Amino acid sequence: MTTPLSRAELDAALALANAATPGPWRGDRLDGTVKYEVLGADDVQVLRVDHKNGEFGFLSDNSTGDERFVLASRHLVPALVVEVLRWRVTAAHRQIVLCERGLCSCRMGAESEICAEASSILAEEVPNA
Repeated sequence: MTTPLSRAELDAALALANAATPGPWRGDRLDGTVKYEVLGADDVQVLRVDHKNGEFGFLSDNSTGDERFVLASRHLVPALVVEVLRWRVTAAHRQIVLCERGLCSCRMGAESEICAEASSILAEEVPNA
């Protein structure tokens, strides 16, 4: 299992995202060949691949930021998903404790829908990034 992301790693992930061309990004295979392009907000061309015509690469004025963001995403997205899942497990543990002590807002103990959901979350495994 991976270790939780540090504040510095989370800040770095956000900095990478903020330095990339605004989204949402969308892709298009163009005519179905190996041609491919990714467009950012306002149809800014972020990436183009057309090997037949020798055109490829990150093309926007922000190409360095876009490339760094795409390359870092392979590691960051799975790590962020695991981080979110860990927080869900933490929240579920807290909810179970509150319900067992009769302190949750449902006042129905461990049999409430909220507590059942928390128990379900605790039964799931948190995947590795």
